[in-house]
Amino acid sequence: SGDDTWLPDTVSRSFQVRAIDKPSYNRLVTPNGDGVNDKLIIDNVNAYPDNELQVFDETGKMIYHKRGYDNSWDVRLSGKIIAKGTYYFILRSAGAVRIKGSFTVIH
Repeated sequence: SGDDTWLPDTVSRSFQVRAIDKPSYNRLVTPNGDGVNDKLIIDNVNAYPDNELQVFDETGKMIYHKRGYDNSWDVRLSGKIIAKGTYYFILRSAGAVRIKGSFTVIH
């Protein structure tokens, strides 16, 4: 409210909150180093605090797991690009499944 020393605050701010209806991610990963689709990117992944990503191959074997996924996985395991094919993933946050999906890797 202000006083003799400080003037009242007259600044106002507005912002918009947007709900994420349908999570999106790249369904094709081409790890060729050109900077396009080189990584598995989940849009707005930071909207899912304390997330956990699990990736499975076509047989259902978990091949990748990361808590706090940050779109940094370049589809490499032990320094080698995973085999071409279709992979499935689950992103959990706050104990619930937030996204289930699949992506295809081509070389």
